[in-house]
Amino acid sequence: MSALDSLANELRAHICSFHHHHDLTVLMRVNKSLRCLIEPMLYSRVELHSPGYHEHYRYPNEVDIMPNEHRNYCRERDPGDNDFHDSYAAERALSFMKLFEDSDESDGHPRARGKALAEHVRFLCFDFYFDETLVDPLGIFACFQNLGHLELVMKWPTNEIWDTAVRTFVAKSRAPLNNLRTLRLRGYVPKEFVQYLCQGTTGITDLELAVLGRPIASLDDASDIVEDFEYENAYSPRALAALFGAVDLAKQFPCLTRLRLCRPTESLNDCVYNDFVSVVSDIAILKEWAALIRATRGTLEHLILDQRPFAEDIEQDSSDHRSYLIDYVYGPGYDRFAEHTLPALLEDGADAEWPCLKSVHLHGFDGPPQDDLMPQRLLAIVSPRFEPLGVDVRSNLGSWMLYDSSDGVIQDGDGLGGGRWEE
Repeated sequence: MSALDSLANELRAHICSFHHHHDLTVLMRVNKSLRCLIEPMLYSRVELHSPGYHEHYRYPNEVDIMPNEHRNYCRERDPGDNDFHDSYAAERALSFMKLFEDSDESDGHPRARGKALAEHVRFLCFDFYFDETLVDPLGIFACFQNLGHLELVMKWPTNEIWDTAVRTFVAKSRAPLNNLRTLRLRGYVPKEFVQYLCQGTTGITDLELAVLGRPIASLDDASDIVEDFEYENAYSPRALAALFGAVDLAKQFPCLTRLRLCRPTESLNDCVYNDFVSVVSDIAILKEWAALIRATRGTLEHLILDQRPFAEDIEQDSSDHRSYLIDYVYGPGYDRFAEHTLPALLEDGADAEWPCLKSVHLHGFDGPPQDDLMPQRLLAIVSPRFEPLGVDVRSNLGSWMLYDSSDGVIQDGDGLGGGRWEE
């Protein structure tokens, strides 16, 4: 018996906690005893982003960041990697997901083995790719029955892969994730998957939705908005309202304390983009925001609203981040927010109290005053409602969203576009 084997499990676990992920994978091969000890440590917290990813894309001095806890990253970040995406992230994520496919011995991953590993997973955070080699990519998540924290950035595949994945997922019922407490979804997430994750539990305390739908083109015929999925001349990203009307929000989120909502929006005087904005989708997401706010304000402690004025990729050559956000704020998307969501914030009376609220943070809504024609800053509207309650109300310039107008797809950043400027 080795000296390590002679120690109590608590001491051995404490010693192992100082080792990196790779070291633990080597150590667990020494004997069965160490494997039984280390395997739950390796799979309980699965973080496949590169070091610095979350710190780079967070807003400073805010509660809307990932908990500051130790995370076992898959590898060290390349110092020259400016967008904080690990070059091996897709490969690592795919290898991880393949462990839990509904497979048999002939596939190299027996069902019993995958099920045993899935029981260890409590914390899961990575970039998700709709890889066509996975038979049921979305259905794999149903095996993580002990999952408490799920954070995903989903990349856009192709229409065919997307449709196949959704059809496969909805073809059979899935056991709900009853232990889920933190749910953060960004990027191209099918509404069926969002509804499954939310309807499966009533214990969610931390909800972040920055969900994009299928990129489409929309035409304005001056009398109505026509959304044509086949129109190929210009596309824009659009927000996806996945819960409104499909979920009883008040019953679904009785414990919610932190809510962060994010959407893309077109910009001031940006006539090129305004011709291809899905107004239907924008109004739908703003109504969902209002419904979520009204349903959860009895328990909310922190509310974060984030909108990303979007620009074509070509804007990187003509505007820097800061100047673009200053010049193109207060567009039609701001007016729709004021019409459909702002009333839910400003309501008062017995049914509109905020007994637990500590902070309201607004990103991408306000810019410096430019002329008399600019609307009143959102901060000046919201502050009088909440500051008498002792609520910390802040507004900063926010972030832009870069997209390719040929297909409307967001590829970089935190799942919702390019870099971020800190005021």
